[in-house]
Amino acid sequence: MYQRLILLTLLTTLTLLAACEQENVSQYKVAKVNDSPASSSNTQPADNTAQPAAPFAGGGAMQNPTAGLGDAQPQMLGAIIPHPQRAWFFKTVGAAEEVSKVVDQFDALIKSVKITPDGANATWTLPEGWHQHGAQGMRYATILVGEHGNEKLEITVIPLGGGGAASDVLANVNRWRGQLSLPPVDEAGLAETTKQVDVSGVESVIVNIVGPKPSGQSPMAANGSGDGTLPAGHPPVGAGATAATPAAPSPNAGPIRYDTPEGWTPAADAGGMRLVSLKAGAADISVVALPPIAGDVTANVNRWRGQVGLTEVSAEDIQKQTEVVKIDGADAAYVDLSGPESAGADRPRIVAAMLPHGGQIWFFKMIGPSNAVGPQVEAFKQWLGSIHFNEGA
Repeated sequence: MYQRLILLTLLTTLTLLAACEQENVSQYKVAKVNDSPASSSNTQPADNTAQPAAPFAGGGAMQNPTAGLGDAQPQMLGAIIPHPQRAWFFKTVGAAEEVSKVVDQFDALIKSVKITPDGANATWTLPEGWHQHGAQGMRYATILVGEHGNEKLEITVIPLGGGGAASDVLANVNRWRGQLSLPPVDEAGLAETTKQVDVSGVESVIVNIVGPKPSGQSPMAANGSGDGTLPAGHPPVGAGATAATPAAPSPNAGPIRYDTPEGWTPAADAGGMRLVSLKAGAADISVVALPPIAGDVTANVNRWRGQVGLTEVSAEDIQKQTEVVKIDGADAAYVDLSGPESAGADRPRIVAAMLPHGGQIWFFKMIGPSNAVGPQVEAFKQWLGSIHFNEGA
């Protein structure tokens, strides 16, 4: 009787936890990235049974990685594992006080990674007490650092198509430095924050970046000086702008300029990988620039298809579905993907364009329920046509 009571209590607890996880997942952002979810030697069975979706995985573009740290000094651990088909990225950002405690465990995790010959899947050994969730959005997996209910850090695992990551270490490191409000470095400066490691016979890179201590003034200078001055081109911060309600960014500041369609408004989640973040009702619009390894059209369109609940198709089929639109006079690949009609009017829909420019792949994407995205498609196309790259972008 006592054993049965314990079993009933455990089942009830698991049910409640599952319900809590589902409550925080937006239906149109949850996606399967790969044919098989991530596995590890101590958290999943040999048949790669899927873990539950991480309740805090953002899916798609990242949010500001230092948001929520308050006065804590930020620190980032990252790893780049090159592969001919896909480059694998592991990354965590948090308070330096917490991140510094797991440097050795992070190194051990990376050195344990094994990637399948086709680059489609990976396994690794989790440090004791760590656990993980399966794929969501761009994430192949989310690794949680610490015991259940007491996790202070999460490690994202994101594979990007195209391979050749080793040649793009500098670009990735400088992108990550920018997320911590640090200035870029040159090749000589890489040695201060990177080290070479062997991952199953592949020369890989582990990155350790410590950001500047918060100055107590807001916002922090973009060059990492922490002196509270605004970066060039930043709109003035008036009395009505607080840390919780930042002044709206100018559409002419930053790497691109554009005409904002009527009814579109700046979103509060710009930052991290997002260079632009806008809202049109329930439709979410973003601009992200990634290294050239992310430029595989087939891989990206199939990833987006997965995000709206569609199956993968061949490169030939994708070519038939892809249009060409002009962005700042250059040809960009454009797709419009809707989830299965059986899901109804609020089925997920993605409208996206991708364009190589300035040594990066630029992604312009609108995602949301079909009944929110549909009325904005023409405005989205007009917005793409209004975009111009600022000098140096």
